Amino acid sequence: MILNAGVCNAVCRQTFMQHQFPEARHVIMDEAHNYEQPDPRQSWYDKAKGLVEQHDPDKPGYLWIFTDEEQRDHLFRTGMPPENKQHPEFRLKRVIRNSGKIFKYTLKRRGQQGGIINDDLFLGHDFEGENIAFRHYSSTKQSQSDVLTKTVRGLLDEGYRPRDITVLFSKGDVIPTNLSFGVHCLIGTAKENSSCKLVVSTVNKYSGLDRPVVVLVDLVCSVPYRRILRSFLYSAQTRAMVKLVIIRCEICRKMIISNQLTTISVCIPL
Repeated sequence: MILNAGVCNAVCRQTFMQHQFPEARHVIMDEAHNYEQPDPRQSWYDKAKGLVEQHDPDKPGYLWIFTDEEQRDHLFRTGMPPENKQHPEFRLKRVIRNSGKIFKYTLKRRGQQGGIINDDLFLGHDFEGENIAFRHYSSTKQSQSDVLTKTVRGLLDEGYRPRDITVLFSKGDVIPTNLSFGVHCLIGTAKENSSCKLVVSTVNKYSGLDRPVVVLVDLVCSVPYRRILRSFLYSAQTRAMVKLVIIRCEICRKMIISNQLTTISVCIPL
């Protein structure tokens, strides 16, 4: 929407690094916790800082960086400046995206898994939303496709529209190629989040976006390379605004139980 308004040039980080922007005076970097900087010599931060200073070093433009360390789900170098250079700093504490039940669930799960949640976070509304829904299945009795299809069609029968629903997988190569939820339910990508289509995407590509209903499919047993499970799940779960549906296979269920037992054993004093 901002791009269509013609007030700025919106590009991805890769394009930002590959091109020059001589007309730029201000730079806003969003979702910086997802940035990866394999080569320390190619600093997106240094480039952004140079852009806001290119017209008048004595009166630089604005450089705003939005990041959420709770959602940083990878172990790669991010390129973020050290904390002593992150000034001035402002912390956003009011959550308005998620319903009350989703907000409470994600905070509880994050804490159980060893995450560090800011105690100052609070919900900025009184909308409770729907209960978190779980769908478990055994591959010997049901297929993932059968469970997912039944789940989505059930949501449509409840009155949700395709444009209200997003289905997220852990990575692209595990998304079934033959997904279909009916002739009247077109499927789109994360780039089509503003369309009338039901979106099927990955957790990382959908970062920063949201929809009323989000369905998560077998995330625990297929976490991408060098990803932090608790942050990966937190990032995925917080995409839902009203209803969160979690589909887990038998392997996912066992891994969840194992992680819970490990956490309990660590917390028991000797």
